Amino acid sequence: GRLGETVMLGLRLREGADLEALTDRFGVDVEARFSEAIAWSLDRGWAERADGRLRLTRAGLPLANEVMSRFV
Repeated sequence: GRLGETVMLGLRLREGADLEALTDRFGVDVEARFSEAIAWSLDRGWAERADGRLRLTRAGLPLANEVMSRFV
């Protein structure tokens, strides 16, 4: 859906997806909605959470499509 696509677009940015702003914008707890995808990405070291954002790590950049596919 639209929320997943917006998270994916945010992950393409160096600063990552602002999970708090997306929660406010869509009225859905983004971290709860995508808890499995987020945990999967964090566990592999392909993403990191910082300052309310989720962003790809250096290790995750080459695997961006794999990570982003979890959000649709």
